[in-house]
Amino acid sequence: MNKNPAKVRRIHYAIRAICCFILAVCAFVAITQIDYSAIFDEISSMGYEPSSELDDIVADLRLTEKGMRIFKATRAELQEAEDFNKNCPNADGNYYVLGCYNDGHVYIYNIKHKDLPGIRQSTLAHELLHAVWSRMSAHERDELKSSLDAVYSSNEDVAEHLKLYDEDSFYDELHSIAGTQVDQSQMSPLLASHYAKYFEKQSKVYTFFADYSNRFKAIKARIAELEESITAKKAEYEEVLRAYEADNAKLTQDIEDYKARSNSGTFDPPERAREVADEILKRQAEMRVRYNEIIERVNEINKEVNEYNANILRNKEYQKVMNSHAKPSGEAE
Repeated sequence: MNKNPAKVRRIHYAIRAICCFILAVCAFVAITQIDYSAIFDEISSMGYEPSSELDDIVADLRLTEKGMRIFKATRAELQEAEDFNKNCPNADGNYYVLGCYNDGHVYIYNIKHKDLPGIRQSTLAHELLHAVWSRMSAHERDELKSSLDAVYSSNEDVAEHLKLYDEDSFYDELHSIAGTQVDQSQMSPLLASHYAKYFEKQSKVYTFFADYSNRFKAIKARIAELEESITAKKAEYEEVLRAYEADNAKLTQDIEDYKARSNSGTFDPPERAREVADEILKRQAEMRVRYNEIIERVNEINKEVNEYNANILRNKEYQKVMNSHAKPSGEAE
């Protein structure tokens, strides 16, 4: 039996069209599933090798494979003040810039101070999250905004930090701050899972920030505590001193009167002279006790003043270490 050639051709054309459509759909799905940013990051990281010092810092952050790929793509550098200030144009004397993500590259100010552990790790993590944000789509960013808003509204320190930034960079900065200055236990599961894509243990990243920032908080709190204590003790001291000086002046005058009456023989009866002398001796002994108490008060105040000054100096020292524009010790101001 002969088949209709035209009908056969139509069937073949239909099958071919369906196959082409299926292939087109598969090709579209395949293309849209390709992570082009990952490809670009692999290309950008070619030939990059961090310094051994930076390599140790990165190891502390325990980056995931994705986090490490982005880190390498930023070709991060640990820099001394002169180079850092050139590469981070926003760094100036008005506030301290510890790192920056500029033109696709991460630069970290190489702060070395035994009392500021974790500061370079925290700064690197912060800047790395700027690189992450730059790679996210508008949809991915929008998904996180409500969780980021929750962090902002529930954390006074975060809100205070964000005052330095304008509206355009608000979420970009909040994303980096939340990922480094807030523990994962204090954020939504969605936000925690987001940071888990880049850090094996985000709570460890938070610890680096807490290690050095808590030192500043402790110093600031102690300075305020000492200032209040010194003010109160000085007021008490001045009140006690005024009373002592008044009583001591009265005692001095009574001693002069006693001497005058003794020399003139005007005590009546004469035995009264002995009683007055005993009273004066007793008052002198009491005044010596009060004087020693005043000296103790002075010593206590001086001890707290010394501690207060030491904390002020330590705070200034930390600030100078963190300021890439600060002149090295020994240089003229």
